[in-house]
Amino acid sequence: MTTRTSSEGCRATPVRAIAVVLAGGTSRRFGTDKLAARLAGVSLLERAIADIPEEWPVVVVGPERPLSRPAVFTREIPAGAGPAAALVAGARVAALRCTGCMVSVPGDVPAGGQAARQLVSALADSDVDACVGVDEHGVEQPLQLAVRGAALTRLAETDPASVVGASARSLLVGLDALQVRLPPRWTLDIDTPDQIALWSKL
Repeated sequence: MTTRTSSEGCRATPVRAIAVVLAGGTSRRFGTDKLAARLAGVSLLERAIADIPEEWPVVVVGPERPLSRPAVFTREIPAGAGPAAALVAGARVAALRCTGCMVSVPGDVPAGGQAARQLVSALADSDVDACVGVDEHGVEQPLQLAVRGAALTRLAETDPASVVGASARSLLVGLDALQVRLPPRWTLDIDTPDQIALWSKL
């Protein structure tokens, strides 16, 4: 794993949470780099991280790009290996750098930071080691996941080769996760330009 660091913030004293932002997708359906698309005057990626608390260190799994806040950048193995591989790559960095819990934030979900706060709060109030977001239809959103303890260790120690091309949902198999219902606005991901307008109306 190659990790480039633009801040030493994650090496500080223990923190409540570390946010892993998943930003390595190919944007095939969008047609261009969707994370650079403008939403409410800022890039989609900036919008996704806007509500992550300032005291939480941020790890971005994806190509290095300018951000408005310090972040650690890493890549899934190999680059482009898919969402499960991205989650594992982020967990490896999170487990090494910080204590507490890790919460994942999809880079194409504008309100992902708000969902992350809710997941961390739910985890803190529970006796489980994992909380997973659930959308309005009751469908689990494995890329919106908060883990700590044994669940974080399990993710971090997953063999990267075993999850190449796998769905993120496969990582939930056997995981004792508490489901956390999230509002529609907090789970809507942007796949096409039309969805940017849709999100703005929610």
